Amino acid sequence: MRPALLASLAIALTACATPRPKIVPRYIMDPELYALDLLNTWSCEIQPAPGATPVPPFRYTVEPELGGAFLAGRVELQPPDPAQPIITRDSWGFDPVSRDTWGFDPVSREIFRSFRTREGDFGTLRTRGWEGDRLVLLGEAVFSGQRSPARETLQRTGPSQFNARWEKQTPDGTWTTFSNERCAWTRPGA
Repeated sequence: MRPALLASLAIALTACATPRPKIVPRYIMDPELYALDLLNTWSCEIQPAPGATPVPPFRYTVEPELGGAFLAGRVELQPPDPAQPIITRDSWGFDPVSRDTWGFDPVSREIFRSFRTREGDFGTLRTRGWEGDRLVLLGEAVFSGQRSPARETLQRTGPSQFNARWEKQTPDGTWTTFSNERCAWTRPGA
């Protein structure tokens, strides 16, 4: 064999034998996300507006995602009978009712929440964090095919409870509530 070919083969074999650098995943969550104190499974009820169709209760589960760089939330309907399993797929075979992602934007120093629902609604809301017992997220969303400013206000009502109010802004600037939710921490095994 030619010396140049042998040298190339030796370099290639040496490169293959050299271990790749170890990639250390990011398991530590951003402190801003941890401070949200949402990691849990929450049992929630929607208080329907007068004359509106009642909505079944749901579970909202928030877990670390991608090594803790983000939080992943999902809403699953609860059956009327607590002995029945949580409905993780509806009659059409769809996954949970909605999914969301919480993250921290290091450039703007804001927490964001991007959500999407099986009805096709979606949006991104932002906040600087808790102010006392209130967390107000503002942004833009598309509901029923209409884009509008949106606001979600979380209000802690106890050490393991919060209320969430969803609002959208009408063209005249008025904020209209379309969902009031009461959520409580679900104890493991409950």
